Amino acid sequence: MIDLAARLTIERLGQRGEGIASGTQGSIFVPYTLPGDTIIAEVDGTRGRLVEVLTPGPERVAAICPYFGTCGGCAVQTLAASAYVAWKRGLLAEALRHAKISTEVGELVDAHGNGRRRASFHARYDGRGEVKVGFMRARAHDVVDLQSCPVLAPAMAGAIAAARALALELAAARKPLDITELRP
Repeated sequence: MIDLAARLTIERLGQRGEGIASGTQGSIFVPYTLPGDTIIAEVDGTRGRLVEVLTPGPERVAAICPYFGTCGGCAVQTLAASAYVAWKRGLLAEALRHAKISTEVGELVDAHGNGRRRASFHARYDGRGEVKVGFMRARAHDVVDLQSCPVLAPAMAGAIAAARALALELAAARKPLDITELRP
């Protein structure tokens, strides 16, 4: 049964960064939500689609990317840094427990540096002969056409334009492309 206006309180984050709430049939996974958020969601079984954040949780911060919520990347961009560190550390600790490895998990080492140094861009051609280049839309098979990405390292500044130029050169083939850029 689909509920088009379920009111939920997000209890915790899942492994993929989606908020998890308790429903009458069990857990409901809602992307782009955080612990403590009170939300309205469209719910279909165990999946929810965020409609509105009624009350933001205490660890919610503003997204820095205009594509946040559309693009499939950066699932927890609105999570405060300290909460992000605790969540990532907890994922590692849980994976080790699951593998029956008993060890102390140290503090998280921030490896972000100046941003992402690797990205896989996707190119798809529409019926009019135009190309979309960017990241895949969240939980979908179409591409969010990007002009920029604020989480890329400065060395990657031209990566989207380079991927677009490559896709245009290969446009005659009309085949989907996946283009990975890596910078030191």
